[in-house]
Amino acid sequence: MAGFLAALPLATKIALGAGALKSLSGIGQAAFSGQKKAEKDLEKQIEGIQFPSILEYYEQARQRYGVSPTQTALYKRQMQNIQRAGATSLAGAGGARGRMAATPAIARSLSDATLAAEVAAEGQQDRRFGVLGSATQMKTQALNLQNKIKELVLLLRKLREELLLREQD
Repeated sequence: MAGFLAALPLATKIALGAGALKSLSGIGQAAFSGQKKAEKDLEKQIEGIQFPSILEYYEQARQRYGVSPTQTALYKRQMQNIQRAGATSLAGAGGARGRMAATPAIARSLSDATLAAEVAAEGQQDRRFGVLGSATQMKTQALNLQNKIKELVLLLRKLREELLLREQD
């Protein structure tokens, strides 16, 4: 759990802390005050506990990973630069004989550059997969935390009911 918290941005940590504090204060109020209104307010708060920044981060990571490597801005920019370099090389080769002589070398260079662009795009997708894996873990931990909070509320509700029954006896 400590590793999970260390990986979160400061704003997310603050939001989680504030949410936890609010939930705990509501739990305490419902457990010890015995007021139905406080219990209903607490139930609304628990149902409303979300981790929007984590869920948004997960969705963004999922969408980014779903992009084909050849459809990324990086790949498109590199291909555009490769095409420009090829045109510039042909134009600079001089007359028809110079162009004919330079064409195989230019074609090899363009092929190598295209392959390098594809490798870079696939590397970028690999990094996105790693980000998606981290985001999936964070989402799972957030949902587990949400479920644990709900379980805690149920236990506190049972405890409250038992205390009320003992007071009536």
